[in-house]
Formats: sequence, C-alpha cells, structure tokens
Amino acid sequence: MNNFLADGGDGFTAFAKGTSRLGGDLDIDAFRAFLRAPPSPPTPPNASSA
Repeated sequence: MNNFLADGGDGFTAFAKGTSRLGGDLDIDAFRAFLRAPPSPPTPPNASSA
C-alpha cells in the first residue's frame, strides 16, 4: 500500500489507525526497475480458448 492510502487518503481513514507500519520500496523504484528490465516477448493467445 502506498503512503497516501496508509495515511488515510481518499477517505480510507481506517488505514491511518493502523500500527506496525512497514516501510518498503517507493513506487518510483518499482517503476524504474520495470523500465530497465529487458522486454519480454508477447505471449500468444491460447488457441484452444479462441
């Protein structure tokens, strides 16, 4: 969960009452890793379900 929601943003006030909050990677770090990852080939659709 991002900090905005954990702090009660968008009306999720119950989240702000939580204890034992854990820190983690920032969204931007995950996005940066996604952009730097080698592209994966597209997966063909399952011919039996078409």
